[in-house]
Amino acid sequence: MSKKSTNQEDKSDTQTLSSAFQEILDAYKKQTPISLRLMDLYMIFCVILGVSQFVYCFTIGTYPYNAFLAGFGSSVASFVLTDPAQK
Repeated sequence: MSKKSTNQEDKSDTQTLSSAFQEILDAYKKQTPISLRLMDLYMIFCVILGVSQFVYCFTIGTYPYNAFLAGFGSSVASFVLTDPAQK
């Protein structure tokens, strides 16, 4: 009996979390201007680029270490300098 109730609680928690995420996403789409969404997308791109460079550095090697520092630093700087432009 406790396993069934636990499964039902898990499903309801998942549904609650899913509906909350959907509400946040709908509100973001309705209230956020296109220009701000583009800046958010660019910032997400900067994060993905920085993480991919970081992973590459530690999985493949650090031979061109200066290139890694330049690429990673530019992605971090782009992310940081884009944030004030959103306000």
